[in-house]
Amino acid sequence: MPKAKKKLAPKAAARKPAKSSKRVVTISRKNGELKYIPWNTVELEELNPLLQRQLVVGQDIMVARVLMKKGCVIPLHSHHNEQVTYILEGALKFWVDGKEIVVSAGEVLTIPRNMPHKAEALMDTVDLDVFNPPRADWLNKADDYKSSVERRASSPVDRTHNEFNPIRNQDSSLPSALHQLRLHRRPRCAGFPLPSLWRPVRSLLSGLANAGRLASRRSRP
Repeated sequence: MPKAKKKLAPKAAARKPAKSSKRVVTISRKNGELKYIPWNTVELEELNPLLQRQLVVGQDIMVARVLMKKGCVIPLHSHHNEQVTYILEGALKFWVDGKEIVVSAGEVLTIPRNMPHKAEALMDTVDLDVFNPPRADWLNKADDYKSSVERRASSPVDRTHNEFNPIRNQDSSLPSALHQLRLHRRPRCAGFPLPSLWRPVRSLLSGLANAGRLASRRSRP
């Protein structure tokens, strides 16, 4: 007599992951509020072409998602808020208490209250800054980052190198195009001077200037 085949239990249907809500959820209680806030629902504040941020505020704590372009510099400052910085992408160089510290993706830096610090983005960077208590100046839009944030690459030291400006104060008989060529700085590539290229250019300009002087003297009665 053939054995009866065992009936196999039907396979349970695979559970689909629950879809996350894309709206803000707030539940109020006496001791505070529970908030569920997707980042894409938070206003992206553009402080500067190099700096953007988003803020989420709790009762006694605040988290900021900060997006910095390479070369963005946050000037030296301090605040009474304790700060924890967690780098999600990129890297920041910090100057804290006379020390230079590079914090890369996956690393954390804690900054005590009232400790002066400065930061520079070594590459395009996304970080989370946590403050306790919340930064009132950020909430009130009273911080001066809009005017003080700078890009190191586009803000060279404003110095005039007279020895590298051979046509300064030259005779007005020189061609106007030559007069308009004001070279106040050495040519640079990726932040480094190129003396090998500058010397022949300087010699050429000096020769043109001397030729202009001789032509001017010969034309005088």
